[in-house]
Amino acid sequence: QYHKPPIRRLPPSVLTRMRQEMGEYLVERSADGVPVITWKYAIFKDVASNRYVKTVASRRMISDNLANYFDGILHIQMMDRDVDAQPLFFAAGVGQLKVPNMRKLGELPHALLGAGDRERLAQRLCDLEVFVLYSADQVLLQEMMMYWRDIGDVMDPVEAYTTALEARRGSCKSDQDLLRLAELYDDVG
Repeated sequence: QYHKPPIRRLPPSVLTRMRQEMGEYLVERSADGVPVITWKYAIFKDVASNRYVKTVASRRMISDNLANYFDGILHIQMMDRDVDAQPLFFAAGVGQLKVPNMRKLGELPHALLGAGDRERLAQRLCDLEVFVLYSADQVLLQEMMMYWRDIGDVMDPVEAYTTALEARRGSCKSDQDLLRLAELYDDVG
């Protein structure tokens, strides 16, 4: 009976109007190198949390939705909404190095922990590419260690990384792959 738009998103004109009307209460800042719009005053966040996120179940649901977004699950589940994929790396351009998705690295583990999905968090932390990115940044490395402390009863990190490295060894097809594997062993310690 009603027309279903080809892409279900908030029209840009609505966003523009909201921004004009609420502009004095919003601020744009950078988070992991990405511009984000947030409340200018903490009281707005507190009131919204108290009103809409009262229960543990609602907090877990929101965290789970965020985890699904950053893990790329919503991109698949909501194709009609044109939800952006969240790859681990962005292509910077032809012939250029790939750029890590720092927003995903920062938000996904936190959201998984908030959702109570400790097994999925352990699986994501065991991704060797993620490990290399975390170990290259002191702040991210500290966060990764904190996450392992929080989920230590789910999986032993040394055993998990050793298993991941052993699995990677079987897929090495060149000397360059073996050198990269040796570097990973060295990083894991």
